[in-house]
Amino acid sequence: MRFVEEFVITRRMSVLNRTLKKGRPGVFLLFSALFFCCNPASEKQKANVEEQQPNEQPQTFKKRPGVSSDTVWLNTPSAVFFYPDSLQKEGYRAFIPESFESSEHEYLFQMNNARTRLEANWKHVAIIDCKQAKYLVADGAGAPLNLDEINEPWGLILFEKGKAPAHVDMMNIDTELENYFVKNRK
Repeated sequence: MRFVEEFVITRRMSVLNRTLKKGRPGVFLLFSALFFCCNPASEKQKANVEEQQPNEQPQTFKKRPGVSSDTVWLNTPSAVFFYPDSLQKEGYRAFIPESFESSEHEYLFQMNNARTRLEANWKHVAIIDCKQAKYLVADGAGAPLNLDEINEPWGLILFEKGKAPAHVDMMNIDTELENYFVKNRK
């Protein structure tokens, strides 16, 4: 490999020498730029840097189990806003210490926006703040929903009798409400 590199460098130098003898400075600048851009030494340096920094997989957030074991029973159309308890909040803060406050602010803004949309256009849907409960039991939906299994610290779950509860994207609250409460009616 070293022989090939020396040959390439020698070959480049001979082309430069011939160009200089003919007196073409523009071509000389072009060749010198090519020489420095295509230098195999820089590829070696990149390889060394990659060897020094192994490809690390990004860590994923895993929600801690909550301390409460309370249950909320749902039997009317409902929008359930859930929040982290103090231990879950600390786990989330430890996972993203540099952006925890902005992330929390974003979630709370989305929740406030969703609450406003519900109050304005979906008056028949009950709004429930679930700050201490761990389980949601929906009338006629089967097994209880464990909020610790939803890997988000804050969120919104919609419920209507005869349907499975749905964890929804608060960024698209109008579409989510329409899809859950109107489009898929039995």
